[in-house]
Amino acid sequence: MDKYFILATVGIFIIFWIGALLDLTSSTFKKTKWKLAWLLIILFFPLIGSILYFLLKSEFKSKEKRKFNPGFMPNSHLSEKYEKPDMP
Repeated sequence: MDKYFILATVGIFIIFWIGALLDLTSSTFKKTKWKLAWLLIILFFPLIGSILYFLLKSEFKSKEKRKFNPGFMPNSHLSEKYEKPDMP
């Protein structure tokens, strides 16, 4: 019975840890360095880092939602500099 309790506890912990990592990657923070700091904390101190992240994330996350911009082209400034060569 102790074996199953330990397996269940470890399983819940792993799901909680992965949930913290997924939430971290999909969140927008006020400053980019905070996202990196939280990532390192969660990776190096999984249990405590995940708990602290879920407790404190509202203080570091940006309140405004991402806006959809259908005309956005990520490397549009590069296309002006580098023209594609003509292919024969």
